[in-house]
Amino acid sequence: MQTLLRLLSFAALGFAALSTQAKTVEYPPGNPLFKLELPDGWTSSADKDGNLDVKANDKSDFEFSIVPAPPDQDIKSFLPELAKGMGKQMKDLQVGEIAEMTTKPGMKVMILNAKAKIESSDMVITVAAFAPEKKYFIIMSAAEKSVDQAHGEAMVEILNSIELIK
Repeated sequence: MQTLLRLLSFAALGFAALSTQAKTVEYPPGNPLFKLELPDGWTSSADKDGNLDVKANDKSDFEFSIVPAPPDQDIKSFLPELAKGMGKQMKDLQVGEIAEMTTKPGMKVMILNAKAKIESSDMVITVAAFAPEKKYFIIMSAAEKSVDQAHGEAMVEILNSIELIK
């Protein structure tokens, strides 16, 4: 997800179907509201607070988390503040604008990217929000730019797979 334009252009083109080895994950546990597909080899687990942690399980250590948004938040105001909080220990933080997309199954997603530096490494912070009913969930990641770019297509596939459980 190097840039929002790349993400949206992949989504608009209806990126190719997921690998036949994809893993379906339902979340939250116990009473799932949505499901998503993870590429072959990716893993997911709940952390101690019940948030969903997803790992690419390659040498890059790329990962992201899905967490419930705080209740009663104006999500469009919250996303930039969240990105700022995630980047507060980084230098030269530049928070982008929110863009909206719709996944293949029809879930609306708001996405915001920020750029920053840690020492000499360029970093990308991505936050995305979606609401499978009236409760928002947030996808959060922070990675070196090259690692983020290497996983951009997989993240588009994952975003496009988010679907309400009926």
